[in-house]
Amino acid sequence: MPSATGTQKFLEHGALEFTRTRPIVANALLTLNDENAERMPDEQRHKIRRSRRLHAAKLVKTNNPTVDRNLAYELVLERYEPGTPRPADSFLTWYLPWNPGGGQVTMHIPDGEVLDDRGANVNPPVFFTAELTGCSVFIRGDRRRPEVFHSGAHAASWQGSAGTHWRALFARSRPRTFARESYVEVNKHHYMGGELLGQPYVPPLVKEYIQKVTDEEARAGRAFDLVDCTGFGCVFGLRDEAGLWSFYLQENVRVFYRRGPGGPLFQCANRTLRVSRVYPDRAVLSRNEEPKPLP
Repeated sequence: MPSATGTQKFLEHGALEFTRTRPIVANALLTLNDENAERMPDEQRHKIRRSRRLHAAKLVKTNNPTVDRNLAYELVLERYEPGTPRPADSFLTWYLPWNPGGGQVTMHIPDGEVLDDRGANVNPPVFFTAELTGCSVFIRGDRRRPEVFHSGAHAASWQGSAGTHWRALFARSRPRTFARESYVEVNKHHYMGGELLGQPYVPPLVKEYIQKVTDEEARAGRAFDLVDCTGFGCVFGLRDEAGLWSFYLQENVRVFYRRGPGGPLFQCANRTLRVSRVYPDRAVLSRNEEPKPLP
């Protein structure tokens, strides 16, 4: 009997149980253009058009040791068209992309029923934004119809404090919300580190895991060379039966390593370290005390 797919496990076990130990890479790159996004007066800001917020999604596990998504579940998206049969082994989700050219992309998640052309309700209780590898996410507004902002850019396109830049851009977008501090923010220091007060900063959870696997390799007597490591995040949202949204941050580590001469230039493995609620309040939901060792 074939094993369950990532999508089936996600739906059967529930999102919070699934994400406790299975890293998700939501890396779908959707090109921003005038057809799917409305340009705001500030050229750095875009708003996803209503008809382009909804997607059919699958969670597909990557099993290739020399690919950076190895042992992670990739969120594969297909635009949802009303009246079109949804692909097998998929679920509907709201999805907010990022702008690879740099800037801020935003969308409201609607409340109540969202009807397709056949009168069926297609307002799913699931939301994802793109993979976080340095980006900032802001969430504000009514829990029944929250507004989410994804701000980021390629490293070469912005120099200086990126977090401060995205915060300033959010402040221009929603000045009253910013002044009242009635929003939540996830930035790179929450999941991958970077520089803090001019000094390199690595999140403690990432440091702990790297130390743990390094010690384990030494005890096993294996020739182990840590090539590189980094943290990355996944922000997702879930709506409860009362119609209220909560948002969560999954903190993951990506490890590049080599074992002995003559082998591949590197192998890669992704592991989940912690899942926390970030909206409407902050709380650690689960910590993966014993993440899987490197394969």
